[in-house]
Amino acid sequence: MRSELKKINGKRLKFVDEFDKFGTKSNYHGFPETTILLKNIKDETGKIVSDHLWFNFTKSFEKLSDPIPGDVIQFEARVKPYTKGYV
Repeated sequence: MRSELKKINGKRLKFVDEFDKFGTKSNYHGFPETTILLKNIKDETGKIVSDHLWFNFTKSFEKLSDPIPGDVIQFEARVKPYTKGYV
């Protein structure tokens, strides 16, 4: 499904999705960092552009008041490619 994201590469748009769960990953120095899993990511028209995406748990996400699975979240983001892991 990420092929839909390729079509809008470089554009900043509004997205709506569902919170699924928190996770962790190791940062560059080996320390744990909190992540957030969002599923069923839809664009402004309601079209699903990805079945799931992991995000860093940034200050913007910290403003959410204790999300539970299934909570609907709306955010704006610029679509851009990434490299998995550390380079």
